[in-house]
Amino acid sequence: MSKAIVNLAMSFIAQIAEEILLTYPAHSYQHTFAEPGMRQKLITYVLCRTPGFYTVIEESEACAIATNASCCSPEQRQQIAKLVHQGIHSLTEEDAQRIQHHIAQIEDSNNVPSSWFG
Repeated sequence: MSKAIVNLAMSFIAQIAEEILLTYPAHSYQHTFAEPGMRQKLITYVLCRTPGFYTVIEESEACAIATNASCCSPEQRQQIAKLVHQGIHSLTEEDAQRIQHHIAQIEDSNNVPSSWFG
């Protein structure tokens, strides 16, 4: 049988992010991160700043692996939680700036005289 290397950190980070997002206001943060792209950006943000937790398992078991809190220490869990909070704030600020820039472009285009009238 063939072996596979699995990064346990990704599913663990997703689990912690889910728990933390439930503590944020639903109308802004939970709604923003309900979008799969934003959720993926949050997980990527944390993954890039966290060492991986790897294990070697049979390829046939790779899809069925469940991650639990025993894969890292309480200090590592606390660090991941801190990074999730930082990521939430960083990405929502970045998203707000993008939205604000987009709105400004729309408003500027409304101020341009139409070529229809001569």
